[in-house]
Amino acid sequence: MSGEAESAGGGGAPVAAAAATAGPEGQYYAPDSLSVLTYDLQTLIFPNVIDADLAFYRAHALGCGGEVLELGVGTGRIAYGLAEAGCRVMGLDNSIAMLTQAERKRADYPDAVQRRLSLTVGDMTDFGIDLWFDLVIAPFRALNHLEGRARWLNCLRSMQAHLRDGGRAIVHVFVPDEAVLRRSGEAPEGPPVHVDLPASEAAVEFFVVRRDVDRAGKSLSQLVEFRLLDDAGRTERLSREWLSYHWFDREEIAVMVAETGFANAAVFGDFHASPPRPGSDQIWVLDKPR
Repeated sequence: MSGEAESAGGGGAPVAAAAATAGPEGQYYAPDSLSVLTYDLQTLIFPNVIDADLAFYRAHALGCGGEVLELGVGTGRIAYGLAEAGCRVMGLDNSIAMLTQAERKRADYPDAVQRRLSLTVGDMTDFGIDLWFDLVIAPFRALNHLEGRARWLNCLRSMQAHLRDGGRAIVHVFVPDEAVLRRSGEAPEGPPVHVDLPASEAAVEFFVVRRDVDRAGKSLSQLVEFRLLDDAGRTERLSREWLSYHWFDREEIAVMVAETGFANAAVFGDFHASPPRPGSDQIWVLDKPR
């Protein structure tokens, strides 16, 4: 799971009307949704957010021992990369649709890589896996899909419980900047992001058409319009899907980290270990005491 459409689209005129009509509004990551179909393509437009994330996780995984649990594994972008590096990886997600996409990729990898990766359905706030890991990760804003402090705490406690003594957790979270929070209401953000589908003449376009912000509750929900285009640029399929984020400030996260028993917390503003800065995502590196 992740939040790929957070800044999709920029300034400019609203997009022209589509030839197809949208059905009922749905949710991100639902079965047969365009957000699932195009998830891997969406990640390509966020280089400033995920730049060098796989290399960062890989270095920590190999340094810790190589047994990794990934929460919010999605379509397996990180998990397969870690398995290619020789790590043994279990990927957990509550979206069967996303896991199905991840499983479809399996045949693209050598047998040895396939054997090092397992995928399972589960709730990242309450999972009972009778296994322990050297590293537990929650990449690309996975925790931001959890509403409320209690669920964040439950996730951190579950991570801690499945780490070996001396193990490590890495959490990538989103804290929206003021510019994002000000863009609230029905204000289409265009032109859309346009991405060509691989091995096809088709393409997909998507952009935010509505954003609802609750500053007091620290939640942000946005309606993203997806358009699947044929080789002539005509809209074959149109869907609107809701994506919600829930966030906490750095100081609040630090309290939760301490409350769940982690030590030696370090926080960075990117995967190059830069200091946190206003408007940047946060990468937390947490150690479990021996």
